[in-house]
Amino acid sequence: MKKYLPFLIFAILELAVCLAPIAYVPKLAAALLLILGYTYYRRQVFFYLKGLGLIQKGKQKQAFVWFERALKSNVNEDGELTIANYYILFGDMQRGNQILDHFLTRKLENPQHKNLAEMLKALVVYRQGDTKGAIGMMEKMRSEGYRSVALYADLMLMYLDEGNIDTALELWNEADADLKKDVGLRDVYGRTLILQGKWEEAYKLYRPMLQEPVHVVNEFIHASQVFVHYGMAKEALLCLTESKKGP
Repeated sequence: MKKYLPFLIFAILELAVCLAPIAYVPKLAAALLLILGYTYYRRQVFFYLKGLGLIQKGKQKQAFVWFERALKSNVNEDGELTIANYYILFGDMQRGNQILDHFLTRKLENPQHKNLAEMLKALVVYRQGDTKGAIGMMEKMRSEGYRSVALYADLMLMYLDEGNIDTALELWNEADADLKKDVGLRDVYGRTLILQGKWEEAYKLYRPMLQEPVHVVNEFIHASQVFVHYGMAKEALLCLTESKKGP
């Protein structure tokens, strides 16, 4: 409800102006002032959406100019986390980390956002080459009871990077059935099967996954490895073609 409070207040004031017993021109001027005021109040949404649009067009440099305007205009928590994530994805770890540090210093409207911010900070550490440090941060969250697809998928990948297949599999077995429905998490599990040389199990995993409506890029890459193993060149090439289309 709090999220929509400014809009409700604006709507009530606008209605009051329209119904007020005043002349048409002053009434129109008052209504326009209210609209302009509300537009200014919500400008961070425009800045944020403009940035997202530029990201989708591959114009990252321009997008971050608009993202910075959104941050200065106090974009909402979801937007702030998304902006931090884009900085991290495109290699500006320092700026992404700055946004997350600032984010974690204040009282949050959604307590779950604290976990997401800490996850992103762990990914910064991981991308900077400190896999053990990132694992430690994520294991701390896990020990505190936090559970999510991202936690399991990223933590499994980190353990695989360390060559620790057994712990990655323990995480897979620990994840509940609902989390295992996620295609990304199942793909990470598929990678553990490939690394163990369990090709038949991997084939049984990927073959039906490819018929589903939702996919991730790595799914096609790993599926192509399975098809190559079985000499299925046509299927492997189709998967590689799909992987090049991106997310």
